[in-house]
Amino acid sequence: MTGRDPAQYSFDAVVDVVEPLGSEILLDLEAGPNVMVARVEPTLRMKVHDPVRLALNPERLHFFDTKTQLSI
Repeated sequence: MTGRDPAQYSFDAVVDVVEPLGSEILLDLEAGPNVMVARVEPTLRMKVHDPVRLALNPERLHFFDTKTQLSI
């Protein structure tokens, strides 16, 4: 995020699912009416229903069509 303010891309969410995969952890998150998945470091200790504040790197976002599940 070179030259960008991370606070501009931050938001609050709640952990819905924690999926440890060894080298990373996938978090299913609810942010208002939106559902998303975040890939985080395996050292992060989160539990279901934990509140979390995240900052996005817009250059690393991936979007999927909700009907077809295909990448947009």
